Amino acid sequence: MYRLKQAGYLANQNLKEHLAKYGYTPCRHTKGLWKHHTRDIQFMLVVDDFCIQYIHEEDKQHLLNALKNQYTISIDSTGFNYCGLTLNWDYQARTLEMSKPNYVQNLLAQL
Repeated sequence: MYRLKQAGYLANQNLKEHLAKYGYTPCRHTKGLWKHHTRDIQFMLVVDDFCIQYIHEEDKQHLLNALKNQYTISIDSTGFNYCGLTLNWDYQARTLEMSKPNYVQNLLAQL
C-alpha cells in the first residue's frame, strides 16, 4: 500500500478489525486513545508508535500477543523514545523530562 493515498486509513481499519477480536476499541472522543472492554489497560497510537499504560503485566502481554498475531513488532520497555521524542522517566519522583535531541541543529541545517 506504499504511496497509496488511503494507506493510513486502510491500515487503521485493519488494526481496528484485528484488535476488536481481542476486546480493544478506539475511544470515542480522544483520537488515538484505545481501551480494552474489561482489562485495566489503554494505549495511545500515533502512526505506528504505541504508548501503553497498564497495571497488570498479563494485560500488557494480552495486547502484545494480539499485535504479534498479525504484525511484526519491536518493544522498548524503557519508554525512552516515542514519536521522535526522548523521554526520561523518573518513576520515584513521578516526573518526566521530554526532549528532542539535535532539533535546533537539524532545523538550522534545513534553513
